[in-house]
Amino acid sequence: MMESLRNFLTGPRLAVIIALLALPFVFLGTSSLGTVFNGSLGSINGEEVSELDYTVAANIRANKLKEIYGDEFNFNELDDQVQVDLIKQELISQKVFLSEVRGLGLLNEEEIRSAKKSIIQDPLYRDEFGNFDEIIFESFANQNGFSKSDYIDLMSKMNATEMYRFSLSSALFQLPNEVANLVNILEKKAAIDFIKIDLQELKNTIKNTLTDQVDFYNQNKEIFYSQEERVFDYFVLSSDDYIDKVSIPEDYASNYYDNYVTKAESNIQKRISHIMVDKSNYESTDEALNKIQTVSNLLSTGSLFNDLVSEYSEDIVTKNNEGDLDFFDSEVFPEEFTSSVEEMNLDDVSGIIELDSTFHILKVTEVAKEEIRSFDEVSFDVVNELVSSESIALLNDDYNELDQLSLEGQSISDLANFAGKDIISSSPQSFASFDPEFVDSIKDIIFDDFTELNEPKLVDLDGMVYVVSLSQIKEPELKPFDLVQEDVNRSLIDINASIMKSELEKEYSNLTTEDDKQKFVDGNSYISSDAFKDIKRYSSLLPQEILRQLFESIPGSEMSLSSNNGDHYFITLNGYSEPTELEKKDVLEQYSPFNTERLADRMNDIMNDDLFNKAVIKLNEQVFNLE
Repeated sequence: MMESLRNFLTGPRLAVIIALLALPFVFLGTSSLGTVFNGSLGSINGEEVSELDYTVAANIRANKLKEIYGDEFNFNELDDQVQVDLIKQELISQKVFLSEVRGLGLLNEEEIRSAKKSIIQDPLYRDEFGNFDEIIFESFANQNGFSKSDYIDLMSKMNATEMYRFSLSSALFQLPNEVANLVNILEKKAAIDFIKIDLQELKNTIKNTLTDQVDFYNQNKEIFYSQEERVFDYFVLSSDDYIDKVSIPEDYASNYYDNYVTKAESNIQKRISHIMVDKSNYESTDEALNKIQTVSNLLSTGSLFNDLVSEYSEDIVTKNNEGDLDFFDSEVFPEEFTSSVEEMNLDDVSGIIELDSTFHILKVTEVAKEEIRSFDEVSFDVVNELVSSESIALLNDDYNELDQLSLEGQSISDLANFAGKDIISSSPQSFASFDPEFVDSIKDIIFDDFTELNEPKLVDLDGMVYVVSLSQIKEPELKPFDLVQEDVNRSLIDINASIMKSELEKEYSNLTTEDDKQKFVDGNSYISSDAFKDIKRYSSLLPQEILRQLFESIPGSEMSLSSNNGDHYFITLNGYSEPTELEKKDVLEQYSPFNTERLADRMNDIMNDDLFNKAVIKLNEQVFNLE
């Protein structure tokens, strides 16, 4: 492949890189991977599976599940074997695609440079001045179990893999007859006759006597008990409570500002463009050198750089963009560029630079200097940052002291005295209607069967600490009849309506003549009959669950179907009719995007069959089979 020194990231590629860099690679603690396995866990399609791969796969799968089920989802609460099976699936997916990528030569130096550049451009690794800080990046990588090179290698592999996966899933096309077939299916119309028993209308006719209600209440008292309620005492500590306790060192802001100005003045970025000649396009290196020398001579005689880019540059990616390579960074570009760029000023042009397979001439097209902020702006930010971090540190110190006091058996009053806080008593709380002011972790403590009365517990909420103590448990009590009479009557109506509806269904099923069926309809206000000649699959005239079963039946079918809301339908399917050519034409465009989704699903099936089902899997069964 032609060497190109561009490092542009397209929309999809940039999104992939940012998403991958944002993943929290922390060890989940899955019990399936014991410490005895210190080497390879096996291989998939010839790609080795390491403990690091296992951890990354676990975190990716955990994050995917969180996207589906929300941030409260905890991967570790799944059964161990379920965890391992999910991780195994993720590993197979990663390694199968990686082996394909490697086999196609897509994992190359260009991908490594792209990974480096994406890391450099990521705000996560920038200092307070907005500049890339290698120390911050290295610290991040180390904290998550990587060396710098390991992390860059991982990003390179994942970027190449995701781009390959994206290219496969995007390779969709559809034939006109496929869309037309879809229109025929979804625009088909049915002709039906039906009788409907309306459950709500049936309920409206039921009148329960007071005696019936009292009898039902006495016979079903367990339904009418109140919920258990609990009362707790609490107080709250916030980092804001410690702001006044933070002392700012003398000359802190001025010393910080001096360092800021010094660093900002030395931070100069240069944007470069290039003209490239590819040696592989010529029979000899000398012939390629003559070509780039011609360009150099033209530049020295006054020819414009941009004109020569469009005429002579052999980098097909940048030649239509005036040869632009973006801002220079020694971590991304070849080291041969560094010495030249460092000596160049705005509009300067370099001499000929030779790399292994290409020649280049560079031009500095832009010099960007950081705008220096005022002392007041910088000091305001840095002092606030210090106060914020120090107040949190003081809060954490008190948290540790309070935690120790609680372990020593001190009461919540003792803890409140230590913290200088007033105790608040909650209103009675039930599990089902717990006050949303309090987070779920507090609810879990208060309603934990192992939580004892008057035993303070601490809840750390990142910048805020709750100290809670269960003070009272109110056991469920039978509610007096007069307070729950409406609930009693409603429950009795539901039961009687269900019984009546069941009897009506049986009665109708035994009717044989049309006259008897008509009398059945006419004799009950909650029963109706109707007919539709052209009802469609996605009509709002009938519930979707009824229509779904209707369109799966054959003409002449007689069906007895219940909807989700309890209504019952007796339906006779008289037949189907296809959409006319004019109707097809009117809706054809509406169905094209829908058919693309179906094609995407089909492409995924093909990928599963051709790639995953044929994968050569050699994994350590002691790790992946816990049963």
